[in-house]
Amino acid sequence: MTFDAKETLETSLAAREDEVDLYEFNIENFRRGIVLASERGLTEFAKHLDQLLGDHERERDKAQVMLDVLRARVTEMEAEE
Repeated sequence: MTFDAKETLETSLAAREDEVDLYEFNIENFRRGIVLASERGLTEFAKHLDQLLGDHERERDKAQVMLDVLRARVTEMEAEE
């Protein structure tokens, strides 16, 4: 079996893109949930959702950094070809 670094990077790139998209989806849902919970007087639940929102925003940011690294690596490899 031959290791294909570019293929591996491209596979990782696609997975990170999906990961960032999923975080974005969840972030939007948490924001909507916070509004609804607040409107309904569910203060503790709104606080909990706000904590989850912060966690997902941080994880999205980490995934975005790695996505940028992978994109740069793929670009470098393409330039070397």
